[in-house]
Amino acid sequence: MELFRSHCYSTIYCNSLWSRFKLATLNRLKVCHNDILKRLLGLPRWCSSSLAFARNGVNNLDVIRRHSVFSLNNDITCSRAHGLESSEFSTIWPRLQCHSLTKFICAVYLSPNSSDNVKFFDYLTTKVEHI
Repeated sequence: MELFRSHCYSTIYCNSLWSRFKLATLNRLKVCHNDILKRLLGLPRWCSSSLAFARNGVNNLDVIRRHSVFSLNNDITCSRAHGLESSEFSTIWPRLQCHSLTKFICAVYLSPNSSDNVKFFDYLTTKVEHI
């Protein structure tokens, strides 16, 4: 069972970041996951997958995905970097932190009629150099 856990859990590592997939593709992945466990246990294909997972203390694909998403949500903190924001330009600077990694995102609104691009890029340059 350890081989199944380590191999199957690691192959779907980062599944919490999956954003583009078809439901049919996910369902095929579930069927493959179920079939692999049944083959390892020597069970026929028609027997209950949920019973096989429960009896052997192994998480099914839905549980693995749910734990992965929950773990990702707990690992990443998001806050605003108010010190980087400007009253002159409509900017918001979210700060994403995960362990030792910090990422800043600059969300900007510039009016289509604004012609003060040089001043704005100077502002951005000073903030990026500050980070």
